[in-house]
Amino acid sequence: MQLTERTIVIRDGDRTSLFSREGKDLARYLPDLVPGAGEMIPPGCIVDGEAVVWSGDRLDFDALQRRLSAGKESLREMVRDLPASFVGFDVLCVAGHDTRHLPLRDRRALLEELATEWSAPLSLSPTTTDPEIIAGLPLAGRLRIVGRSAPLTAAASRALAKWLRPATPGHPWPTTVKGTTLDRFNRDTTPVMLTVVEPLVVEVAADTAWSGRSFRHSLRFERARPELDPTEVTAPAR
Repeated sequence: MQLTERTIVIRDGDRTSLFSREGKDLARYLPDLVPGAGEMIPPGCIVDGEAVVWSGDRLDFDALQRRLSAGKESLREMVRDLPASFVGFDVLCVAGHDTRHLPLRDRRALLEELATEWSAPLSLSPTTTDPEIIAGLPLAGRLRIVGRSAPLTAAASRALAKWLRPATPGHPWPTTVKGTTLDRFNRDTTPVMLTVVEPLVVEVAADTAWSGRSFRHSLRFERARPELDPTEVTAPAR
């Protein structure tokens, strides 16, 4: 389930603008983010991230939706009662220089440098280089699935099937997940049974749409890598 609103912060001279991925002006709905972004993000920078509303230690998307459709009168109360926050995960421009051609690790380093003095309502998205949690995150003692592939072609299914073996006891993945885990556009939360198999290294392609907790877009299966030991796989250099 989507719990955030994709938001791009643009600092152009003394002007601070907030836009959605579709180009919608969000400053009118998230005015409480403008002063902080103007103070803590230098001019000439463009930061990509997510607007969120917290309810305790959980994200409240319903509250965020109300913020994004509120009239002027109700918005004043919402700014007071449902303050927004911004979580940055990428930097697209620094000091007027386009950084989109740089590797993600270099952009992340620039973003971390920019975020050194950040405080509420701005924060930096969490990240990790630990290969043991690239595809899942521990949650209540069990792994949480954070990525899924697009449907396999018939040829890819045949190529992969010959390497799959039933899992032995003690497999770290859950045996059931909500339908929304496999398809975030699916409103049916009925548990779906998983067929777990022995760990196998596969090569996938992914874009940079990493929210800090999951891949927003589907991964693309490339090929099986049975010659690799899952316990010895390391994160790529870039």
